[in-house]
Amino acid sequence: ETTLVSVISACTHLTALDQGKWIHAYIRKNGLKVNVVLGTTLIDMYMKCGCVENAVEVFYGMEEKWVSSWNALILGLAMNGLVERSLEMFSEMKKCGVVPNEITFIGVLGAC
Repeated sequence: ETTLVSVISACTHLTALDQGKWIHAYIRKNGLKVNVVLGTTLIDMYMKCGCVENAVEVFYGMEEKWVSSWNALILGLAMNGLVERSLEMFSEMKKCGVVPNEITFIGVLGAC
């Protein structure tokens, strides 16, 4: 898992979307569990590469979500110009009982 997270993070920084998608396909093909850290890293990569729906798919496919997962989604939606959707996810986050942190509020303010 640590290796996959590192490689996906590198793909994000290099905006190497094709390689990142290949790694995600490898994860699926081999039936690897997408835990919170790996899922959040995939969400971040897809959002920073402009593949919003891929990121949303990863998010909803995660069994467990931490505040960092919600933050990656909320910030990514705002960054991609989907302000209303970002704010809707913030509302959903609160309904799910997840406590927002400073990063969450930066994302929400950025969406406004």
